[in-house]
Amino acid sequence: MINKIERSKICKKNLWILKTIPVKEKTIYDAKIIANYIFALPAYIVSILVLLITSRFSNVLDYIVVILLPLVGLSFSVIIGLKTNLYNPNLNWNNEVEAVKRSKSVAFLMFKVMLVLALVSIPSVILSIVLETSLYSDIFLLVAMIVIGLITFFGYKKVANYKLNSIE
Repeated sequence: MINKIERSKICKKNLWILKTIPVKEKTIYDAKIIANYIFALPAYIVSILVLLITSRFSNVLDYIVVILLPLVGLSFSVIIGLKTNLYNPNLNWNNEVEAVKRSKSVAFLMFKVMLVLALVSIPSVILSIVLETSLYSDIFLLVAMIVIGLITFFGYKKVANYKLNSIE
């Protein structure tokens, strides 16, 4: 998923185009976000369908969590990836691999997404094991999804107002 997020990097090669075209920055960012969804959603849909067909869940909350948690995580990683890219652009590179795969923003993004994943999954697993039921774990995950959703929403608002002219 990280590779798909980083495909929409802002780099020196096309920065001048993005700065001069008569399109609002928000439209450019929305297009980058939609492109990430286009790459990731087919895999998400197939994996959710396979999981729903092959698994038996004990309650309705399990189904809700299984369907919504990956979608919230995808949205979070897309927005945080774009935000990280905007605030830490890699404008000095020799080839595309160096710009996309070896930049500081990729390392920051991977760390942020893994940290959030650990902060959500570890307490959930502990709750599930200690209390021997998935109900409290599901409630915890729903609350976590709401918090991550809010972080994503406010991150998007911040990204939507970012001006490309501040990148030099």
